[in-house]
Amino acid sequence: MHSSYGITETHHSDLSLPVHERIADLHSRSARLAPAVEDSAADSGCTDKTRREHGRMGPRQVKAWDMVAEALGWNAISDDAETLNEAERLEREGIAYHLEYGSAGWQIVLAEQPEDEPVANPRPFSGGQPRCTTCHRANHRPGEWQGHYFTGPELSPPVTGAEYYVILTGFRAPANRPAGRFSYKPGEAGRAFAEAMASAAHLAARDAGARSYDVYHADTEGQVLIVTVAGHGGLSWPRR
Repeated sequence: MHSSYGITETHHSDLSLPVHERIADLHSRSARLAPAVEDSAADSGCTDKTRREHGRMGPRQVKAWDMVAEALGWNAISDDAETLNEAERLEREGIAYHLEYGSAGWQIVLAEQPEDEPVANPRPFSGGQPRCTTCHRANHRPGEWQGHYFTGPELSPPVTGAEYYVILTGFRAPANRPAGRFSYKPGEAGRAFAEAMASAAHLAARDAGARSYDVYHADTEGQVLIVTVAGHGGLSWPRR
């Protein structure tokens, strides 16, 4: 859920619950994490924190505040069956969107998707630093990655159950829910990675550089951090 109440896209909601139970569950879990944060966020309608102040909170406080923002977003559309159903569908399918209020009420706006078709590769990040297939460099200066695609060693046969996921730096799945998941079939890894990079860059830019996001590759053999995306467009590749 990402609505005008929230600062960033988060996914803390239990979609198995009916919407009003889901809202109550979010408030309850938020209060257990950080009671004072939950009280302030709920009383103010999540207007108590600026983007900068939000980014300076600790992980528990950020999560508690974000849960209240999600609860407010769900509450806003709880009586609009059509918008509610569409938001729940997008959540389940992992499609990025923003819930905005306008002259026609609350409306869903889909996030922009990358237009270029990336280079396909069964499993680009089995080891070593990925290399850009556009300019053939292994790294980029801040702001240079847009429109470039990355690849690496191929494996044969491809590993099944593979995906890239995007998550706030300092967190990791499955203990924490990713902000975005991008699964792929053999031959589609380049597309999935480009979508994950676009999602991480969008989230980091929206946070105005206050927070960064990690892109992980995960499959049945485990998971590995690929790159950290900062709000100013910079990339940080881990040492391997």
